[in-house]
Amino acid sequence: MWWALFLFGLAHPLGGLGIVGPLYATWFLSVGSASAVLDRHMRRTKPDYADYVRRVPGFCPFWKSSRDEQLLAWAAERRRRKGGSPAASR
Repeated sequence: MWWALFLFGLAHPLGGLGIVGPLYATWFLSVGSASAVLDRHMRRTKPDYADYVRRVPGFCPFWKSSRDEQLLAWAAERRRRKGGSPAASR
């Protein structure tokens, strides 16, 4: 929706300045919100969540992000360093 409003705003000579809104909304929804905190919690409490994250895209239903795989690798490395399973970190 924000991208459509930006496109309509391009009809104005200064409409290009409106790119800030959709860029911020996209960043906030994909990276800046509490989704990373929720993902960490779900990985600790739900054993099958890592498999779910591998199968389902995080933001856009049409493609997987490389960020999703990076997050999974980071969580696995952190668990390995702690020397425990996902259930052990409760």
